[in-house]
Amino acid sequence: MFRIIKLLVVICVVCSSCDFVEDKNENKPVVLTHDSLMKLKHYVHDTIFVNAQDKYKTGEIVDIKKTYIRMYETDTNNVDYTIDLAKILIASHDTKEALHFLDVAFAKDKNYAALVYFEKSIAWSWLLNRDSSYYYLGKAIEHDDSLRVRYLIHRSQKYEEDSLFDKAIEDMNVAIKKQPANKGLFVFRGIYKKRLAKYKEALIDMKEIPTYLQKDANVYGNRAFVYMKLGKFKECIEDCDKSISINPNVGGIYGVRANAKSNLQDFEGAYEDLKRAVKLGNQEAIPMYEEYKKYFDTHKKV
Repeated sequence: MFRIIKLLVVICVVCSSCDFVEDKNENKPVVLTHDSLMKLKHYVHDTIFVNAQDKYKTGEIVDIKKTYIRMYETDTNNVDYTIDLAKILIASHDTKEALHFLDVAFAKDKNYAALVYFEKSIAWSWLLNRDSSYYYLGKAIEHDDSLRVRYLIHRSQKYEEDSLFDKAIEDMNVAIKKQPANKGLFVFRGIYKKRLAKYKEALIDMKEIPTYLQKDANVYGNRAFVYMKLGKFKECIEDCDKSISINPNVGGIYGVRANAKSNLQDFEGAYEDLKRAVKLGNQEAIPMYEEYKKYFDTHKKV
């Protein structure tokens, strides 16, 4: 049992590298979804909508890119069509073509500047040009006060991806000043503070999770980690349970729950969680799992 106790320190180190964000499958075909179908309904060209709707209802795969190209071709002067086509081209990884249509949209109507800048930021991000992506995102934030919070959230998330956590917090501070009643902004700021190991401050921000974030496994996973670092192991397990109930396929969260269970002397429960973590491909959990396995194999009940 001494070996198990020693592992608690190791578990804390390993859990600090857990990533609760799901991997994105960038190779999925861009097909017509229910939301995009309903958006088509608001457009004036009913024949295109009805055709897409009929195919969608029968389960036939509808290429949304081709559908939006048809929409654009019916009225090339419609800026909404032009920008929507650019969005679909970005999603289809036709990024350079998307940038062309965004320039076309901007030339037609400068009132769409903020939206064009925002979509350009996304396009340049796909092209792995970080400087251009940040540049256009900054332009979008400057140009549209009504959407500034949305753009600030997006930029703060980009800052987090680039490990620029102080900048991410600065953006959330500005967003919170604009929308102090938006509890989700505090949650985002708490996640960034957690990344800086400011766990007490992070928990204050993440104490209340608004309804629209209560289906986000990542949010509960991050708060569970904060609870663990603060020695609140029962609360940690509760949040791990919530995260797993939403998405049971993220290995890192099982490692966090294993840590909490170990600290509560539930070593068998911790071992079961480590098994799941390893099975789900969490490489960091392998050393702990092997130590636990060795112990339990040695102390099997006859």
